[in-house]
Amino acid sequence: MLFHRSGPLAGYPRGYAFVTYENHRDSESALHRLDGKLVGEKTIVVRWAKHVNREENDRSKPKIEIPCLAGGSKGGSNGPLSQQTKIQALEAKLKMLESRSDD
Repeated sequence: MLFHRSGPLAGYPRGYAFVTYENHRDSESALHRLDGKLVGEKTIVVRWAKHVNREENDRSKPKIEIPCLAGGSKGGSNGPLSQQTKIQALEAKLKMLESRSDD
């Protein structure tokens, strides 16, 4: 299961998970038996994951270091980060995401 790493929902489940089976027959059985089942107070949805293009996945991605996003709120060895540094880091991250969507 995947969990939120930060923010107000930190530590809570994101609401989805990926499961891998050794053989296709077991995965089909799990999909048919679990889809629509009630777990706690939630009805779960089970479906096949979307195909991932291996070439695109293996393509090198730009390494971007944004201290305030990577290190949490403590800021690392130099002490807490200023509000301006945090804003600049977020702007850099948004710029990087925009350039990726243009590809």
